[in-house]
Amino acid sequence: MAAVYDLTREDLVLRTYLMDFDIAPKMVSFLDDKLYSDATNKTLIGIIRKFIRKYNRRPQAQELIVGLANSGLSETARQKLLAICNAEVPYMKQDYVITLLENFYQEKATENALRDAATALYDNDTEKIRDLLPVLRDRLNFSLHMGLGLDLVEDIEEAQRRLKEMSHPIRSAIGPINQYTAQVKTDPNSGGYPRKTMTLFVGQPNVGKSLVMGSDACNFIRYGYDVLYISLELSEEYVWRRLAANLTGVPQYEVADLSVDECRKLIENTKIPGVERLGRLKVIRMKTTTTPAEIEARVDQFYSIYKKNPDVLVVDYIGIMKPNRTHRTMESMYLDGQEKAEQIRELCIDRNMVGISAVQFNRSGYSRLDAGLESVSGSAGFAETADIMITITRDDLLKKQNMYANFVKKNRFGENEVMFYTKYDYNTMRWYDATTDDIAAYTDALTQAQIAAEATNGMNQNIRVGTGGGNRGGGAPRGQKLNDKQQAAVASMQSIYSQF
Repeated sequence: MAAVYDLTREDLVLRTYLMDFDIAPKMVSFLDDKLYSDATNKTLIGIIRKFIRKYNRRPQAQELIVGLANSGLSETARQKLLAICNAEVPYMKQDYVITLLENFYQEKATENALRDAATALYDNDTEKIRDLLPVLRDRLNFSLHMGLGLDLVEDIEEAQRRLKEMSHPIRSAIGPINQYTAQVKTDPNSGGYPRKTMTLFVGQPNVGKSLVMGSDACNFIRYGYDVLYISLELSEEYVWRRLAANLTGVPQYEVADLSVDECRKLIENTKIPGVERLGRLKVIRMKTTTTPAEIEARVDQFYSIYKKNPDVLVVDYIGIMKPNRTHRTMESMYLDGQEKAEQIRELCIDRNMVGISAVQFNRSGYSRLDAGLESVSGSAGFAETADIMITITRDDLLKKQNMYANFVKKNRFGENEVMFYTKYDYNTMRWYDATTDDIAAYTDALTQAQIAAEATNGMNQNIRVGTGGGNRGGGAPRGQKLNDKQQAAVASMQSIYSQF
């Protein structure tokens, strides 16, 4: 059982103001010492107001702690502040905190207004009573207005803070993903997976969706980010084997033979120089009937242990889980898919996480390099909800080269309908950028396959294909003859290569 701490409502008000950056900008009305009955809390409110007057911004808890240590004020105030801002206090959901704060303000502010009204009645001051009526109404109807969004003028500071946070996404190991999501086009380091968003990878069964997500999860922890990996298919130990192979470089079927110390050392040595610590990567196996609410409970559990939310939530994979509420209508498949995606995405927004998951192509998208969102299996709601969607495709020649052709099919932060190549290694479960030589080897293999097919089948139709001798264009040499099927394949590849 998690520890429970003795905090009053007044203490929670101060804790929220100092530690919750989402709610704090809406709490100016709470900086009135008349709302508080605890003498020490009144002192802290006075110190906060003094800080704001001097520095024209909200204080951080640590700044007040340091200031109190050197202020000569009561040590009681400093100890009270340490207790209020104790990092061990378990996470409380925002909707509960908002309700508690609203009730506190409505109760305390209304009490003060009624007290002033009683004094005015005693003094027969009808003008003051009349002035107090709208004040009383406003205090009774007080709301933090968290659902009304950002005010264009009043919330400039908060909007800028959020934008600065969003401009530092969590980088992928794949260069083109970072390139096409760059928040600052002149800064190549500003791309990656933005927080409070959901990225979906799309591919046919057994193409390597889990490999892709697991490989980038390993990359995240090398940079110090914490990852919660929810597996709805493989057991925890099988997922662990894949992740350990990725980080150690030892083939996955041999990683269990490493000594504990050797395995730990190999993993810890992957930390990027300059990063304070290797991030945490927690793998949890959950049933395929799992709902977003049950995943949220696991995020809460992570918070209760580590006093922070994971930076990245990986759900492997969203296509087979259940929504919080299952529909029983003809359109249930669409609604279920949409609601699953929306509910996981909302969880990521609420907890400031990057969300990553996957869905499958239906049969119309199998082995098609140009498969699009119309081929997503289950529900168009996935495509409508996701912020970024990237396909994972390959033909027989790409498979022989251990390569994927990836398309960015949806992207709220940059270019759409752009293609890039990547490579994978099943032994170590790694996903990484394809080099120019890798791409050239594939297109050369495609050309040779077309020539061999021509020699075998005896083509009847002449077609001029390819550019630059067939390396970049992926076609056969000038004058070679292709059948209808091969012509269609070449046309598809030429369309793809035209983007380079």
